[in-house]
This record gives sequence, C-alpha cells and structure tokens, in this order.
Amino acid sequence: MSECGFSSPKTTTFLVKLSLLILLFLSPRWLPPATRTLKLNVDVVTNKQFGFICVGVVVRNHVGQVLGEAALRITGCFSAHLAGRSFALQYGF
Repeated sequence: MSECGFSSPKTTTFLVKLSLLILLFLSPRWLPPATRTLKLNVDVVTNKQFGFICVGVVVRNHVGQVLGEAALRITGCFSAHLAGRSFALQYGF
C-alpha cells in the first residue's frame, strides 16, 4: 500500500498548525465548560488523495486557558470499503 503514503512532514505540520490556529482563535462556536471542569475539543482533517488524516486536540479550562494540545498525522488508506474489509477480517466475517 505504498501509494497511500505521503512524505512531506513540513506540509503536514503546516496544516496541523493552521487547523489548531483556526480552532483556537477563529472559531466563534467554542463554549466554555462548567466551572472547575475541562473541555476536550477534537478536530480531524482528511486527505483521501494522499492517504492521511490529521487529528488536533485541545484541552481548556472554564476560562479558556489552554492546558494541553496535541496533533497527530496518521498515514494509511482511509475509505469506507477498506474500513469494512478491516472490520470483517478483524471479527472473523
């Protein structure tokens, strides 16, 4: 499945940072959690052409202070057909 790989970490890093900036600073829909609780926001970007997804995660408290963040790129073939085959093989169908 080598055709599913994507070998530009700079492009991926840029896309993940851009997604996090949009999530953190430009999203007017973020609502704070209740006092003394944390909120975990997750966003996923898919790129079927190059065969990868990017996941961004941000943890904030009730005043909006960022307590942690993470970004991850997962390379592979992501399609409903392949997911179905994988599920069937994993569970013995």
